[in-house]
Amino acid sequence: ETSQGHHPIYSKDFLCHSCCQVRIETMITKMQQEDKLFLFAIPVTPEMAPTYHDVIKHPMDLQTMMKRAKRDAPHKNYVWVRQGFELIVLNALTFNAPNTKFWLEAKRFYQTCLAKIFNVMGKGGSEPINNTDEDGQQQQQESSYAKSIAQHLEKAERALKMEAERVQSDKTTEKKDLVAGTQVAQIVSLPPLRPPLDPSSCLPFTRVKIVDPTEAAFCSWMECCFTCGSSGAADCMLYCVDCGEAFHSFCVGIAIHSMEPSSVSGWRCPNCKICEISGIVPLDELKMIFCDMCDRAFNLDLIDPPLLKAPRGLYICGQ
Repeated sequence: ETSQGHHPIYSKDFLCHSCCQVRIETMITKMQQEDKLFLFAIPVTPEMAPTYHDVIKHPMDLQTMMKRAKRDAPHKNYVWVRQGFELIVLNALTFNAPNTKFWLEAKRFYQTCLAKIFNVMGKGGSEPINNTDEDGQQQQQESSYAKSIAQHLEKAERALKMEAERVQSDKTTEKKDLVAGTQVAQIVSLPPLRPPLDPSSCLPFTRVKIVDPTEAAFCSWMECCFTCGSSGAADCMLYCVDCGEAFHSFCVGIAIHSMEPSSVSGWRCPNCKICEISGIVPLDELKMIFCDMCDRAFNLDLIDPPLLKAPRGLYICGQ
């Protein structure tokens, strides 16, 4: 147990306050050196990721940890350093899609810091937390952050295996399109186009009839409001981040001058509105509530605290 670092007494570090302070700052500095892409160096702002604080309720970064190390000195132990490190990694794995660039960097950062820092000089802040059961016996329990990280990594590993199996089975399947393409000897006539299955716009729109080709070529480069069809008042124009359509703020009833630049760049039109927490539209659209400042939408069941119905008067989100 001692050689493996699990002994309840001899595997722990006993440090004075001064040495503990030096150990904490050294560990955080080494973590900063391992942050090759500077993803965890400073707090995430709405300008970096507009929806970050809607998904991540407890943000953490290395700069905040170093400030705490110097502000709250002296420290009795450095267990909180391990907890902060795990929270940083968990937030990155939660916010980013699995097996993407930033997700993979968070995984590398986690595994590297475990091997080079916490397994070498940070065993006193290891994952197990001492608890006592009903019989007074001491037991080991893994931290909640470490459990969640393991679940994220396991889920991503399963997704990679499923994709590899799908690709392997696809290679052994005869491609119908390729086989048919070599046997078609005549031109195939296609049926007439059908109306799209997408739901119609929830906003009124203006059809602009253009006859002159020169005028059409000129107008094709202009941003016209989807609702009124005008290209004027460009300073009040909003552009949907999903569909790309342009709207005058006064045509959709939005106070653009009260919106932050990050809210303007991430704005969604009424046709593309989704819950900024879940990323989907609830089955009952009456469950959606809109912020009167940034115009972002939220599911009433997912905001904190949850609401049964939209409140009267103005509603302003936490951002």
